[in-house]
Amino acid sequence: MTATKMPKASLKEAQPAPSSLASFTADTVMNIQGQMVKGKVYLKNHIYRYDLVVEPKQMVKTKDEIKTSVSDLTVQTTIEMKNISAIVDKKTGREILIDHDEKCYYEQPGISALYNPIEAHYIMSNLYQVIDQGTEDMGKIPCERKDLRDGEILVQTVWISKKYHFPVKIINYIQGKEQMIFELKNIKETAVDPKIFEIPEGYKKKEL
Repeated sequence: MTATKMPKASLKEAQPAPSSLASFTADTVMNIQGQMVKGKVYLKNHIYRYDLVVEPKQMVKTKDEIKTSVSDLTVQTTIEMKNISAIVDKKTGREILIDHDEKCYYEQPGISALYNPIEAHYIMSNLYQVIDQGTEDMGKIPCERKDLRDGEILVQTVWISKKYHFPVKIINYIQGKEQMIFELKNIKETAVDPKIFEIPEGYKKKEL
């Protein structure tokens, strides 16, 4: 078991870029306290696209009990899950969030993290202590398992494919309880059309 403290670096340096030879598609399942959200991932070399597929729009509510030295607090958060695509180039750091419902897009590092557990992981890896937990297979995929901790508090566990250098499963914790589970399913090594990483024609750029 090896602990490393990640330096305050740029977002693109937080984790190794995906393998330069990797190309696959995969289905995704995100379980937020029993509420299921499906999606899709496309990876080609150092760039990936993550699609949230929500028909119709879905309001996801989370309720977390946080114990403090003074009192116990219950925090409820509501997130509107929309039909979005996140396109991230891990080599250049360019990140685009596409809103298909509004036919617009935003371009800014970290912009997709609220909807995109993959990029949220990279950001969190730059903020918390990363502890290597050895190797573990997820199905038939050899992975490196890592824990992210804030002191003694477990914040996240992630399984990163050795072959793709890409997260295939992520679990977030709050107060020691599983808050979110994100997993890649049905990974298929296949050619990915570079056009999948282009902004759809007619979509307008917006600023936050």
